[in-house]
Amino acid sequence: MTALAQEAATISILLQLGVISTKDVIDWADENIVRVPKPRPLLIELSTTPANRLDLISEMLSALKMDSDYWPAVRDALATVHSYVLSRPQDAEKIAQGLYLVASNQILEVPEDLQFMYGLDDAFYLARENGLGNENDARLDMLLELAKFKVGQHES
Repeated sequence: MTALAQEAATISILLQLGVISTKDVIDWADENIVRVPKPRPLLIELSTTPANRLDLISEMLSALKMDSDYWPAVRDALATVHSYVLSRPQDAEKIAQGLYLVASNQILEVPEDLQFMYGLDDAFYLARENGLGNENDARLDMLLELAKFKVGQHES
């Protein structure tokens, strides 16, 4: 596993969640090209891909993240997700649904510290449809869980 592969895995998760855009991915590729003496050709190709080609960008990220460790990438992404939800609370339910997919689309067992991702979307649904709790409480609970993954506060 390389640092680039691990970063690509984190970037891929953030893109999947809608926390970052394809333009952000291209900017990340540009930064990595400048940072290393001999960048990978795939990174250069990603850098020059049109931002409206989500399919190609996702495909290249998948290739770049080969041999990465999935759950550490998820943990790294959660710090950014926390900041995103703080700045865009109206998107919290959408992010909760995305986190459920991030956890459930893997054949790997979800680590104990990430099990909370399974229940976030349920809390929003129950608050909205059944009057059990409210969406503000669901959002606050989500932020409290995500805060555990702020940069420097978790172990990968």
